[in-house]
Amino acid sequence: MATNLMISYPRIPQDALTITSSQTEDEDYQVYNLIGGPRHHLFQTSAAAASLDLTFDLGIGTDGAEDTDTVDHVIIGRADLLQSGGVTSVALKSSDDNFTASTTEQTFSDFDITTLRGPREFDFISTFTETSAHRYWRLSYTATSTKFPHSFAYFGKAFDFGDEPNAITLNIKDRVEKTVTSKSGKEWYLRTMEPMYEIQVTWRGITDSVVNDFMDRIGSRWNKFPIYLYTTSSHDILEGYRLMCCKFKAAPVTRQIYDDYNEVSLSLMEAIG
Repeated sequence: MATNLMISYPRIPQDALTITSSQTEDEDYQVYNLIGGPRHHLFQTSAAAASLDLTFDLGIGTDGAEDTDTVDHVIIGRADLLQSGGVTSVALKSSDDNFTASTTEQTFSDFDITTLRGPREFDFISTFTETSAHRYWRLSYTATSTKFPHSFAYFGKAFDFGDEPNAITLNIKDRVEKTVTSKSGKEWYLRTMEPMYEIQVTWRGITDSVVNDFMDRIGSRWNKFPIYLYTTSSHDILEGYRLMCCKFKAAPVTRQIYDDYNEVSLSLMEAIG
């Protein structure tokens, strides 16, 4: 059974051997912006269209067998831009033969009026029963006419430490406002950032195998992509926001307390943009 606080990361998108767009991508807003980098780096197509398919092929492993994976959630960053563009539906599809035949795993209808989550209500999330494993995955978007601008597309099996955190704190860091005087004596008023959350979360009693899995999938790549914290049932732990896009302030800290009993601490700040 999944715990309440989960971690989303670009599991299938980052593992995909290829990511293919059915529409030509804008050279300044490429498809790999869906995986990582700054939150304000978007993907969009070069011309407006009524539909878009993004296909993720997990490829062939080193053992010669097809790589497959499951999905239990979908998160789309800056889904507010898709809503503004008139996207009415998004579907998650799977296939074992590059979509000669396929299964529609989930359809998110009325996407343009779906309630978005997060402190700024910019992001879409849907959680569901874990699917079976497949090699090919696809996100299919439907609209009247748009370039489909949005940020991250995270989907796959979320990371679960298998226990609730022992400690979590959320503090709002006020925006920095100051006056700078140039050499000429002219004063400039600067406001360098929006208010944002800083999050500290710690788990204890985590087994060696779970810590190793976390470090392999997320911890060793802490400066490559933001993560999403999201809740499955009790949302107060994230102040009711349901999910929060976060970047690491520093590398995760792991500490062995006893044999096969570890502590994991994450120092995070809200990713805005």
